[in-house]
Amino acid sequence: GVQTEFNQLTGNPGRLICELAADWSADLILVGSRGLKGLKEMFLGSVSNYVTHHAPCSVLIVRDSTEAQSDSTSSETQQADDSEFLISDYS
Repeated sequence: GVQTEFNQLTGNPGRLICELAADWSADLILVGSRGLKGLKEMFLGSVSNYVTHHAPCSVLIVRDSTEAQSDSTSSETQQADDSEFLISDYS
C-alpha cells in the first residue's frame, strides 16, 4: 500500500511542502495548480511553481480537468505548459 501522513502547518506552503518532502525522503510530490497566469500569479504567488523549483524530489502538477478544457490558450501557451509539466515531472 501507499504510506500517507497528514500535517496541518502554518507558514509558507511551498517552503513547508519542500521541507517535509526532504524530511520524509519523499520520492514524489503531487501538487495541484489553480492555473493562475500573469498578474494574478505574480501577486498571489504559486505554490506549485515554488515547489517545482525547490523540491528535493520529482514533482507532479495536476490541474482541474474542467479548468484545462475551458482555457482558450494558444498552441504555443499549451506547449509551454506541457514543457513545464515534463520538466517538473522529471526534475
